Amino acid sequence: MSNGREPKAQIFRRESTGLVREMNAFDVAWWGIAGTGGLYLLFYFMPYAQYYLPGSNLALSIALCLLVMLPLYALYASLASAMPRAGGDYVYQSRILHPAIGFAFPFSWFTVVWVCVFVAFGGYVVAALGLTPIFLLLGSLYSNSQMVALASYLQSSSGTFLVSVVVAVLSLVITVYPMKWWVLAQRFVLFPFTLISNFVIIYLFASSNSFYFHKMFDFWSNRMGYPDLYERIVQSTTSIGYTVPSFSLRHTILLMAVLSIYLAWTMWSAQGLMGEVKRANDMGRLFKSFLGAGLYLQWIGLFTPILLFQRVVGWDFMNRLAYAYYLPQSVVPFYPTVSLLASMLTTNPVLITLSTLGIVAGGFFIAASEFVIVTRIWLAMSLDRTLPSWFGNVNPRTHTPVGPVILSMVISVVAAYLFDYWPPFYSVITVGSVMGPAAVVFVTSIAAILFPKRRREIYEQAPVARYKPLGIPLIVLIGLASALASFSVDAMYLGAPELGYNAPVPVAFTFGILLLGFLLYYVNYAYQKAKGVDITIAFKQLPPD
Repeated sequence: MSNGREPKAQIFRRESTGLVREMNAFDVAWWGIAGTGGLYLLFYFMPYAQYYLPGSNLALSIALCLLVMLPLYALYASLASAMPRAGGDYVYQSRILHPAIGFAFPFSWFTVVWVCVFVAFGGYVVAALGLTPIFLLLGSLYSNSQMVALASYLQSSSGTFLVSVVVAVLSLVITVYPMKWWVLAQRFVLFPFTLISNFVIIYLFASSNSFYFHKMFDFWSNRMGYPDLYERIVQSTTSIGYTVPSFSLRHTILLMAVLSIYLAWTMWSAQGLMGEVKRANDMGRLFKSFLGAGLYLQWIGLFTPILLFQRVVGWDFMNRLAYAYYLPQSVVPFYPTVSLLASMLTTNPVLITLSTLGIVAGGFFIAASEFVIVTRIWLAMSLDRTLPSWFGNVNPRTHTPVGPVILSMVISVVAAYLFDYWPPFYSVITVGSVMGPAAVVFVTSIAAILFPKRRREIYEQAPVARYKPLGIPLIVLIGLASALASFSVDAMYLGAPELGYNAPVPVAFTFGILLLGFLLYYVNYAYQKAKGVDITIAFKQLPPD
């Protein structure tokens, strides 16, 4: 490991990363599914969509996501196979465009945002979407007031924060161990849990109809002490003049914009893990891994359950329930998520539990995977001297960057506290978590367009260089398509007031940290230059493997 006193003539701080290639194509695919949060995305379909985007067709929104997914999978399969190193977008942008761009965008809008966001989000998913339905329904079924009280506590700020701390600690533990333990956890815990929950939810909806849902909804509301809740929701919304919205193409497309960047994120491993993937220089293999993961999540994880959900719950009641939940004097005593409504279709305690285990797994993974990806990007930056040497320290026994992982956990816990107890911070990181990554993808798309001209020596050795339809380099066409997709998504985020992403303070904060990223690069550049080290030399070649 570096001691900070390396010779001036040495281009990189070390001649190797210290990482080990432990992941295969299946692990890459599964990392993509879980890295998006997996079944966590069901959160966006109820009651969020019906209230904020009334008239949106949920299933159609999912199907349209292919317009964003396909070009992004091709983009990252092409660039990752050309530069199979730790660092992802940082490597692609810094080698093709400019070191300052390559540092500022991924550092600010990936690593800073991710460290602040995903433990908080992961804790919320585990607590409110995963554990709460189990304790609420089982407590109501067996008249256990302690379990019902626990369900209520898990949805409070203190309950969610406590779960976030537990998630952060467990994430730290699994991340500082060798990567092979991550791989085993994926294969034998996270993957089975997600599959089980996915198919249990599909089974519960597929074996029901609207009449049976009405019956079971009232059964559970009676058990909770709210008799005839179905009828009360219909009556309360009718009495205030609520009109169930008709289909809205605009809102369907806006919902697609929110979902698409998550679904496209099944190429998650390309953001930093290519230094730990076997045969990462195989473009076709990477594309199939990204695509297979995306298609599973799109059509089996989301489209099928949501199509059945719309049929069973019904368009009319689905919209009334969401609207009634957000009323100031709400008659709905629980948070009506898709997973909870699916669980209400049975009284079997095993099925109730199994239906949300995958959501618990997804919530944990989006938190824990952030520690892995962020620290690998920091590692790549440290090797190039754009971050201090400490960020590149890899434990020789575990082959993991232990110190940076601990730093990630500390920052994440502080951010989770602010997320749960300070509402303005919730808005800031919510905007940053969707707008920033899409913008970084846009910058990488520009890099792909310029790749053949700006870095010809690397491009000509890349697998994608073999393909030139109509004499045009395929990477240029892919870059144009992905630039259009990512720009369109960000334009919708910033231009559609319904999404709530264009609030002045969050947008100012998001662009403020980007400017800070550029400032940090140039301050470090000047500091290294004063020491007689020209850090730009490193960007003329690929970083160590």
